[in-house]
Amino acid sequence: MLVLLGKTCFNLWLCLYRLEHRLPTAVHYTSSHYVIFDDKGVDVCRFDWENSRLRACWALTDSSAVNVMPLSRMLIQAGRIVQTTSASCEQWKNWIKDKNGIEIISDLPTVLEIAAIG
Repeated sequence: MLVLLGKTCFNLWLCLYRLEHRLPTAVHYTSSHYVIFDDKGVDVCRFDWENSRLRACWALTDSSAVNVMPLSRMLIQAGRIVQTTSASCEQWKNWIKDKNGIEIISDLPTVLEIAAIG
């Protein structure tokens, strides 16, 4: 059984929703790679590779102790960035201010929502 909580659950839900609706999506995969899903297929890209397909994507990234902000390539090229992070985490405030982003704080998912994804 897969158990997901909070930000990771939301990221997974948003990714699945976008893929189901065939919307261009990039996922921050590792500290050095991201994955693009779009009508041209799937590509695993190094963070230092320029990829014009990224401009049409929503870039999804989940913060952790290692990844406190989106990959630089995503910050430069992505059409939109969705970073899930703890509300108490301060690292995201600098890049979101530089990119004129907005902060959205949501409630935790319900048990039913978690079960539907897991």
